[in-house]
Amino acid sequence: MVQWGYSILSKQNEVLRSFLICSSFLVLKMMFMSIFTGTKRWIYKAFVNPEDAIRFRAEPKYEENVERVRRAHLNDIENISLFFIIGLLYTLTNPATVLAESLFLIYTIARIVHTVVYAVWPLPQPARGLSWSVGYLITGFMAAFSNPEDAKQFQAKPKIDDNVERVRRAHLNDVENIPLFFVAGLLYTLTNPAAILAKSLFLAYTVARVMHTFVYAVCPLPQPARGLSWFVGYLITGFMAVRSFIYFM
Repeated sequence: MVQWGYSILSKQNEVLRSFLICSSFLVLKMMFMSIFTGTKRWIYKAFVNPEDAIRFRAEPKYEENVERVRRAHLNDIENISLFFIIGLLYTLTNPATVLAESLFLIYTIARIVHTVVYAVWPLPQPARGLSWSVGYLITGFMAAFSNPEDAKQFQAKPKIDDNVERVRRAHLNDVENIPLFFVAGLLYTLTNPAAILAKSLFLAYTVARVMHTFVYAVCPLPQPARGLSWFVGYLITGFMAVRSFIYFM
């Protein structure tokens, strides 16, 4: 039976402390993937948004080196998000400390190795498969493609429309960033921060994400409008994750 109480949900609980440290680190790791993807796009001048291509005097194009990093990032989103939920639930079962800490640490290392052999220094299979299999089984892949059955229903041909793709990319950006805010924000709340600072950070993040969607998908504006709104949210999440990591160490 689960023993609910302050002893479980407290910093003195070594299992919870280990989970929070690993979760904070994984949040930072996923944030790194955002920067890594952007860096690769800049290096290869592979931009999917016309305003980005114009700013850097390039043509929108597909680049496998960028797509590899992006796929690794999506794999993080698919898997680490589950770890945040399942790990917390597992912590509430009051498991053996050594076992729980070992599981959290091994999972964290496995995800780091997965990123290295997938996006940083690609190695032949089964390197990536083995590192992935240490974590949770993937419950679904995020895939974006036109569905023939939908086209048939509306008497149209499957096609890619940039207006639709722009909204989809804005949505994916939300998926990449907002779940990290949920986790980092919860961890930050547990550090007992100053109320005014915490409220200001939460509000600023929310406003920044709303603005990001607006200038990205609703009323597209030239850069750096989208970049600035994204960067504000990124800095806030990073600050909360680092603060949490230091606090629980």
